[in-house]
Amino acid sequence: MSVMHKIAAFALSYLIGSILTGEIVSRAVAHKPASQLGGSGNPGMANIMSHLGFKAGIIVLIGDLAKCGIAMALSYLLFPDEGRIILYYAGLGASFGHCLPFWNHFRGGKAVATSGLALFVFSPLYGLAALAGGLITALVSGYLSLAGVMIPFLFLFPAWFAYGKECFALTVILLLLCFFRHYPYGRNFPAGAGKKMNLLKSLAEKLQKKQ
Repeated sequence: MSVMHKIAAFALSYLIGSILTGEIVSRAVAHKPASQLGGSGNPGMANIMSHLGFKAGIIVLIGDLAKCGIAMALSYLLFPDEGRIILYYAGLGASFGHCLPFWNHFRGGKAVATSGLALFVFSPLYGLAALAGGLITALVSGYLSLAGVMIPFLFLFPAWFAYGKECFALTVILLLLCFFRHYPYGRNFPAGAGKKMNLLKSLAEKLQKKQ
């Protein structure tokens, strides 16, 4: 039943992940879908924060992390005999749901928060290292999209050497998902899709406006 349990965990997590916090916040605050806010129209934290403010963006981030965490916790409780790998299937399912929600014509976010949490919960040490690498990439390059792809890319190495072929295969799938959400059809890679920004300066400006 191992395969069926993994499929069930993925499917359950996909449904949970397809709940788009950004859409909920956008409709509650701006009274319109995220696709009509402007910019990329993406229901993720960065786009929501850009158009609706720092507080709205943080709410989206918390919601996206929470849904992935809930999906992983439920999957682990339902299928404890599968061990730690079931957490990865759940995190992957939540990321697919976030990126490709069936109810929104498969137009969702880019899975930076969900994929990051999935890797961290599955492997705290190596997941944190991958997240740190993504953060450094964002700070140095100024491209959030490049950082979003770098996180699962960096996890490929521990996935293969520390956890084996199955984990490596799941990481490749996660990397491909993130790549095609950040760089549709490979356009503008590796220069970066979307505008370049000074992250520290942008965050400081938002905090000043909040005060």
